[in-house]
Amino acid sequence: MLISVAILLACCLTGGLTGLAYLGAQEKHRLLHRGTLPVATGWMLCFLVTGSLCFMAGYPAPVDVLVLSLLSVACCITDSLRCWIPHAFTLPGLLAGLLWQFLVMDSPWWLPVTGMASATLPFLLLRIGHYLCGIRGEHLYPGSGDIVLMATFGVWLGPAAVLIIQFAGLLLFMFWLLITRRTVGPLGPFLCLSAGASMLMHAVYPFF
Repeated sequence: MLISVAILLACCLTGGLTGLAYLGAQEKHRLLHRGTLPVATGWMLCFLVTGSLCFMAGYPAPVDVLVLSLLSVACCITDSLRCWIPHAFTLPGLLAGLLWQFLVMDSPWWLPVTGMASATLPFLLLRIGHYLCGIRGEHLYPGSGDIVLMATFGVWLGPAAVLIIQFAGLLLFMFWLLITRRTVGPLGPFLCLSAGASMLMHAVYPFF
């Protein structure tokens, strides 16, 4: 247990430093903004606590917790600060998930493919529907970073979990927009929080 939490701490720190370093490489003059470090620290602590609770509850796939905690911290930092999820974060996570499922877990080919489809199809259909109806505006649908992030969750967690994550994440996002009276904002953190919550729920009540 202590070893798992120590590795989780290292993953959260790595994710935090990766997010900050990526922002620093893109925007050196804005990296040390006074709100940057508190936001990064908050996300690292958030997923450290969530992951630790998953371990305490006996989540059956600790590698999932470690990898997705690292990814979530990095994505939450960049998305909450700049409304941007780099593909440099999500694509390696997606590839690692495919390799893990096929080479280590020996999963049937359709399982990760179904996970990706379940994660991306609703978002893609929403984009296509808006386009066909002549509706414009990037704030009306998730960005490509959110879509690849959801595909990554789908590969690691499976189709049933990722549908729950989408629904919960979008619901939380819309509630946040309502109470803050905003029309745009970062969706990624709400998806990551929902993914952490789904793993914890699965550890306590393994219903999917």
